[in-house]
Amino acid sequence: MKNQSLNLLALSFITILLAMSCAEKQMTPLQLANKVLQEYEQKTSLSYDINYQIKFFSETTDTTKINANVDLIRVENDSLFGGYIWIDAADSISRYYDTKALYIIEHKNAKITKYPKSKSFMLTSRVVNEAYRVYFLNPTRLIDGINDTTNIATLSEDNIGGNSVWKFSYDYGDKEDRNNSWKNIWIDKENSIVHKINFSADLKGENQYNQWDLYNLSFNSVTIEDLDSRLQNLIDKYDMTEDEESEEPELMTLPVGTELPNLDAVTYPDKSAVKLHNYRNKLTLYDFWFMDCPSCIKAIPQLNELHNKYKEMGLTIVGVNPINYNEKDLKRMPNFLEHVKIDYPIILMDRTESEELQVPIYPTYFLVDENSRIIHTHMGFDEASIDLMEIDINEYLSN
Repeated sequence: MKNQSLNLLALSFITILLAMSCAEKQMTPLQLANKVLQEYEQKTSLSYDINYQIKFFSETTDTTKINANVDLIRVENDSLFGGYIWIDAADSISRYYDTKALYIIEHKNAKITKYPKSKSFMLTSRVVNEAYRVYFLNPTRLIDGINDTTNIATLSEDNIGGNSVWKFSYDYGDKEDRNNSWKNIWIDKENSIVHKINFSADLKGENQYNQWDLYNLSFNSVTIEDLDSRLQNLIDKYDMTEDEESEEPELMTLPVGTELPNLDAVTYPDKSAVKLHNYRNKLTLYDFWFMDCPSCIKAIPQLNELHNKYKEMGLTIVGVNPINYNEKDLKRMPNFLEHVKIDYPIILMDRTESEELQVPIYPTYFLVDENSRIIHTHMGFDEASIDLMEIDINEYLSN
C-alpha cells in the first residue's frame, strides 16, 4: 500500500511537470513580451557589459565592433530616450544623458562637453548609441512589434551558454526601403531577461547585420545619485565647456540664377572623361545622389518617369554621384544597379571637387537651362519635390 501511494505521488509529480512543460510550450509571443515588460517594470536600473557589432549596407566584409559598459535608469516621463544613459566605451569616451543634457567625456583629453537636450544627435548619430537599445528603457517596443500586423512574431526554444532560453523572432517582411528583414531576441526562460539580439535586412541587394551580446547583467545596482556623483568627480578633474543652445544653421546651396560650375567627371561604367556642361540640353536636371542614401533611391523611379516623359522634348537627367567614386564602391555598383533601375546616364566625380557645388544633403537637385543657369533647386526628397520640379519642367519646355 505504501509503495502504491509513493507511485501515485510520483505519478502526480510527473503529471504536474508535464503540465508545466506543456504550459511553457504554449507560451505565445505576446505573453512572453508581457512577461518581459512586467519584469523590467519592477526594476529601476540595469547595468551590463556589451559586445555590439554591425556590418553596414555599404560594407562588403568589414564589421564594426563596439565593447562598452552601460548603465541605464528608467524614467517614465523622459520622452527622448526613456531614462538615464551612461556608456563607457572602449574608445576612451563616456557618454552621459541625464534627461536634461548630454555630456561627452573625453578621458584622454581630460575634457567634458555639455550639450543641450536638443542636440541629442551627438549620441544617436554615433554607432556606440546602439549599446543602449536592449529594450530595458522601452520594453513596450516588443509588444508594439507584435501588434504591427505587417510583422510575423514567432517563438521557439534555444540554448545560450547552457541556459534554456526563448528565441523570440520577428519577420518584418518586405518594406518599402528594405526586404528579407528579421530580428531574433533571446530571452531567459527563468527571469524573462533579454540576453542577445540580432537583426538583418537587405537593401537593394546588400545586407546589414547587427548583433548585441549582453554579459554581467545587474539590476538595481546603480542610482541617479551614483551617476551624478560619477559625473561630478570627473568635472572636478577635467575641463568642461558648454555647447550653447543654438538654431540649426540653414542649409544653403547654389542659388537660382547662378551658373552651374563646369566641373570634371567620368561616365559610368566606361569612365570616359566628361564635364558637367557636356549634358547641357534645352533643360538639364542634375540629381546628386549616392548608393546608400534611402531618399535618393526612393526618388529614382520618379526621375525615370520624368526622363522617359520629357526626353523627346529636350530634358536630360543625369545622376551625379560624388560619394561612391572609389574602388570598393565601384565593385558594388553593378549589384546595386541590378536592383535599382536607372534609365538616365550616371556620372562620377571626386568628392572634394564637388564641394564647389555646395551640396549640403542628398539628394540635391539642380534644374539648369541651356546656358547652364540654375532655374530651380531642391534639397532632400519628398513626393512633392518631384511634382514641383515637373511644373517648372512643363512650363519651360512648353515655351
